[in-house]
Amino acid sequence: MSAIRSRRLLSGLAAALLCSTSAFAADGEALGQRLKDLAAAQDMVVNYTAAETNGDDVVLKGLTVGPADSTVNLGDVTFETVTGTPEDGFKIERVALADVESVDDTSSFHLGSFVGENIVLQGTVANADALPTSFYMEKLAISDVAIRDKGEDISTIAEITADNTITAEGNMSGSFVLTGLVINTEDNENTQAQAASQPLAEMGYSPIRANMNGSAEWHPGTGMLTLDPMTIELEDGGKLDFTYTINGYTPAFIQQLQQLQQQMAAAPENNEGAGMAMLGLMSQIQLINANLAFTDDSLTPKLLDYFAGKSGQSRTEFVNTLSSQLPMLLAQLQNPEFQTKVSDAVTQYLNDPKNITISIAPPAPVPATQIIGAAVGAPQTLPQVLNLDVISNQ
Repeated sequence: MSAIRSRRLLSGLAAALLCSTSAFAADGEALGQRLKDLAAAQDMVVNYTAAETNGDDVVLKGLTVGPADSTVNLGDVTFETVTGTPEDGFKIERVALADVESVDDTSSFHLGSFVGENIVLQGTVANADALPTSFYMEKLAISDVAIRDKGEDISTIAEITADNTITAEGNMSGSFVLTGLVINTEDNENTQAQAASQPLAEMGYSPIRANMNGSAEWHPGTGMLTLDPMTIELEDGGKLDFTYTINGYTPAFIQQLQQLQQQMAAAPENNEGAGMAMLGLMSQIQLINANLAFTDDSLTPKLLDYFAGKSGQSRTEFVNTLSSQLPMLLAQLQNPEFQTKVSDAVTQYLNDPKNITISIAPPAPVPATQIIGAAVGAPQTLPQVLNLDVISNQ
């Protein structure tokens, strides 16, 4: 079985334990059934062999979670100090897992430890004090994650931590840190993966080593969601920073989106009508700003040298070729001013790779449907619609 299937095991575990809309009860059987029902709403499958209640703790024995075709066996899982009811919601003091191992054919998934603390889950009855989201976890710590194929590590993660807060007004903020991400770029038998990883290995990224961190804030009342920033640091490569702020991402929007996705999955033959409904739903989302910045630390010169060698050119010749082609490619936008701005910024960066930034800062929030309409019908207007800017080496 390919490493791709193992990755689905990891995503299944994360989705079930971190992102599900599960609500738990101190009654073990009620907990299990509620977990099953709400996981199903997320296109996940949850099963267990028995449910037990030990005081305030609930134990689900033989718990399995994940997509229907690739569930992960978590063994016996204890939900510590559970209080509340299905109607009012629940609080769980702690959930801990250790040494989870899932093996299927030639691939495997390993999780050294998982600890979630101070978990709050939304109840089934809406009230003024209801959690603005279906799931909230104050602290999370994951360590020693590995995806393997035929006994060899495909990718590993040393540690993931996350901290979240929620105010009395229901506004939420959080941050995460992922350290020690390692991706193997050698001896990959998957043809598509090898095509992508082989050039990186030849450039010296064998393996790829990276770290990530990010922070976000959400105001459910207005739907304002801010990511500021999401940072990916590639060892001996560079740093990518991404920030954005959108409006309209309310709990009602999330619920409608989930319902629409379920309808599309249940009746794929009606996707045309569902697509129109999705477009109407997206009209609620407005883009306030966005920023994508890359600070180079040798990745760009390595890329230029690699592709210059493949084309039989020196780096200078290759950069000149790219620079000469940019105006022709950008001419399709039919926006000479923007064409010149982008061409100058990219050429400057290619000749002296330091940093490059793409920013979006419209004078007023722009509805997502307006962006889609401009991209499809009048792409030359996008730079003005978004107040799009590209700068380098600032």
